[in-house]
Amino acid sequence: MHTRPRATAPLSQGFGRMVRLLLWFVTAFLVVQTLIGNGGLTDTLRATRERRALTQAIADLKSENRRLAEASRRLREDPAAIEAVAREQMGLAAPGEVLFIVRDLTESLSLPE
Repeated sequence: MHTRPRATAPLSQGFGRMVRLLLWFVTAFLVVQTLIGNGGLTDTLRATRERRALTQAIADLKSENRRLAEASRRLREDPAAIEAVAREQMGLAAPGEVLFIVRDLTESLSLPE
């Protein structure tokens, strides 16, 4: 029995080419989706940068909180700290002290131009 060559060879070549083209398209789509799609590489890098910035901000706020807590503790417990604030911010003097107010002459005098 003699078999004839099939006439479907050109058809299978076209089908193979179409499959390869489809695979290239799917691969390109997946690469683009991985790089710039939702949850892709760019989103991951941006989230990493944001996380680092927020971590630093939290560390800074914790440090500031510790500093303020220590200042609050000193103001509650240390009379010298209370006296320092009274002298600096309110301009108070201790009994027996003389308070001198020194002004800059350029501020207090208005010179004619």
